[in-house]
Amino acid sequence: MTRRRLNKFRIVKWVCVGVSLLLLAAFLVAGSSLFPPAAFLARFEFVAGWYGTALISSLVLLMIWAVTLLWGRFYCSWCCPLGALQDVFAWLGRRLPFKTFRYRYRKERFPLWTLVISVLFFALIGGWVVPLGWLEPYSLFMRGTASAGQPALIALSDFIYEHTSWHIVPLEMKPAASPVLVVVTLLLLAGILLSAFWRGRLFCNTFCPVGGVLRLAARLARYPLTIDPERCVKCGRCVRACKAGCINLKDQSIDSGRCVECFNCAAVCEADAVHFLRRERPLPTSTPENAEKPKVDAGRRGAIALGVLGGVGAFTSGVAVRRFNHVSGAPVMPPGALDRQRFFSRCTGCQLCVANCTGKTLVPALDEYGLAGVGMPVLSFHAGRCEFNCHNCSKVCPTGALTNIGGRAKRRLRIGVVSYDPSRCVVPLNGTSCGACAEHCPVGALQMEPWKDGLTIPHVITELCIGCGSCEYICPVVGEKAVRVSGVAVQEAAADPAEVLKKRRESSAGEAVGDFPF
Repeated sequence: MTRRRLNKFRIVKWVCVGVSLLLLAAFLVAGSSLFPPAAFLARFEFVAGWYGTALISSLVLLMIWAVTLLWGRFYCSWCCPLGALQDVFAWLGRRLPFKTFRYRYRKERFPLWTLVISVLFFALIGGWVVPLGWLEPYSLFMRGTASAGQPALIALSDFIYEHTSWHIVPLEMKPAASPVLVVVTLLLLAGILLSAFWRGRLFCNTFCPVGGVLRLAARLARYPLTIDPERCVKCGRCVRACKAGCINLKDQSIDSGRCVECFNCAAVCEADAVHFLRRERPLPTSTPENAEKPKVDAGRRGAIALGVLGGVGAFTSGVAVRRFNHVSGAPVMPPGALDRQRFFSRCTGCQLCVANCTGKTLVPALDEYGLAGVGMPVLSFHAGRCEFNCHNCSKVCPTGALTNIGGRAKRRLRIGVVSYDPSRCVVPLNGTSCGACAEHCPVGALQMEPWKDGLTIPHVITELCIGCGSCEYICPVVGEKAVRVSGVAVQEAAADPAEVLKKRRESSAGEAVGDFPF
């Protein structure tokens, strides 16, 4: 009977490993733009379900809460890509022969996670979502994939193409993100993975906001993993296998708040002492008058005090950042952002849209949006243009920061407005004909008009311009372009090109007839 039960838990454990590794591979593929449809799985992540506007996002969030309240933090071991990556490094750490890398139970003296979630929660209330994006596991994982994984994949494909006889299509290089953002992202990921190599799921129970929130629910789980004291022989195998460090062998108990439901303990228990049991509510007991009062944990009291102070500070900082945010110039938001305030309140900067931008135009912002938008996607027309028939960014966005617009609506969506500076144009400066901007404008917002000496210069029809950046990208001027696109705070539909051009032709014909002397 024991052997049959043990085999069941081993099967469940390996199913968990297989599912988590498949999701890890899928997110790596989606973040490397090899297979953009895999980005659909991002809607099954916790923060995406929290922010997402689609029905499936709400259902996923409800399912995560229901499973957590019934059995515990299944999400952390089964669905989190950063959690799966940590498990890979933890597995490597356990293969080393040093005792330092063996797991053991550690009593939590200062619940740092309470400070983290309180600060992030009040920052969100204050309207500042950037801190969440830098600690939330899915966004941080995808940010690292886009910053380091995609360039590494492109370099590998180029190497294979140049040095082997394999018939592959080399991948195109994406525009480089800010070195500051790349370094900060890689340092964060390196710290998390090194901590996993050393002590398993340390990040998940200290700094991870999703882990902190689910931890509160897991403490109330109805059927948590439990050690049966009548069967437990205190061999310690479960403690040495627990990557969360949540098994107290002395008390024969499992901290359900820290347990990530990986089933390592149940899979190695030969006494069949670890299984799901219904949580029994303690019966009310009378306290004698001379009984000693329970001691208040100073660490928890300090964490609550710091959480309150940090929450107040985070709320104040969030309000100040949103109110006094200095925006550098007029950045162009991705199509589907629709409204800057809405975009700032939903985008976590996961950079999934950046990785899957076919025009190589989206890059992570540094100071373009100010402090309120560090790491959020912004359009840069130095490396490409917003492709006229593409709306990948709005399709792959999991949080609803970019509304999924259809191709027809996107082709008329104004994300910016172009301006023309004749002092930078090669026609007035060099006396040579150009017209590249008008030739590449997909909506006819730039029309060439007579200038002098038989030359023509561009004229902007503002009501037609959608701000795609085709003109700025193709402009041959070195440095600051003669045609530049500025972003708009609210994205709206531009005028119908057929109607506008028809009116212009009629107006031109009417003026010509009026000037005719007969």
